[in-house]
Amino acid sequence: MTCRQNNKKFKQMEADMHNLVPAIGEINGDRSNFKYGMIEGEKRVYGKVDMEISFADKRAEPRPSVYGDIARTYFYMRDRYGLKISSQQEKMFIAWNNLDPVSAWEKKKNQLVKELQGDDNPYVSNYKKIKQLGAVKEEEETNKSFSETKDELESKYKWILDKLFKPLGETLLFLLTLFVFYKQQKEKQKKKQKEKIKEKTKKIIDNDSKKVMLISKLGDEEMAISYNDDDEVIIEQRDKNNPRQQWLLNKPNKQKPYFFIENSSTGRVIEVENADSNDGAGIIVNKKRRNKNDHQEWSIEDAKEAPYIFIKNRDALTVLDIKDKETSNGTKLQSYHKKIRGTENQEWKIEKL
Repeated sequence: MTCRQNNKKFKQMEADMHNLVPAIGEINGDRSNFKYGMIEGEKRVYGKVDMEISFADKRAEPRPSVYGDIARTYFYMRDRYGLKISSQQEKMFIAWNNLDPVSAWEKKKNQLVKELQGDDNPYVSNYKKIKQLGAVKEEEETNKSFSETKDELESKYKWILDKLFKPLGETLLFLLTLFVFYKQQKEKQKKKQKEKIKEKTKKIIDNDSKKVMLISKLGDEEMAISYNDDDEVIIEQRDKNNPRQQWLLNKPNKQKPYFFIENSSTGRVIEVENADSNDGAGIIVNKKRRNKNDHQEWSIEDAKEAPYIFIKNRDALTVLDIKDKETSNGTKLQSYHKKIRGTENQEWKIEKL
């Protein structure tokens, strides 16, 4: 059985344009699924093409000018789809990333893919040399005082301030400190608010007897998730007395983050129709399954603005999306990859009843 038949993520992974690059058929065929690695003293067998393949070790070494391109693609696939990278390969790819910075062609391709696919590769758009991979972390909360912030900025911009008339330099430094300090304080407040919302959401999910409504960010929070007579999941004008808009978030396993979105009246759950991992797949309500039910399980990812969240499918790795950003009664939901911008039709708020 092939990956395409056995792994539902594979189809999505191989179609991701960040993972697609031009290749010479013969060389690509010889490379097969060999891991990348360093090959010492291997003979060149592809003419002017600087590609070395060791069939004995099942390894392939590309030309140095694309070391970083390959590494950053692997980093993206790891973060986006959970692609496993061994610790040995991770160290090598980190070295490749640091040896071969982002090229103009790589930046251009990244931008074109973002325009077509809706997401970018952050390892390209925010390139930097790295020491180790890890989960993406939010900026650490700063507790710097106003004077500490001022001293830091004065040190950082000393080379400019020294060239200015002293009173002007002092005024500019004060205004810059005021702006940066204010921004830091606002970020601290936003982070605290986000943590409160996150904790509140976790409590709602852990307490699976509480009814909730799922409210869209679109339409001034007047539209809620419901379903029609054909069992298609839709949005409707919010009505807390409508049983079709009342849901329970039930966790099948308390140790894992996934949950069912179960209608409180019928017991049926929201699922990706036919476990389809493609963008545009239908969202329906169906009988809860005891096994092979990953397409019925969901998790939460924070949106940039609290209290909104993305609701992500465990199987398809896509999120609940309002089709065409329509806000009229009866607009259907679909399964779609999480976008980088224009995500208001993918953002939801959990509201207790």
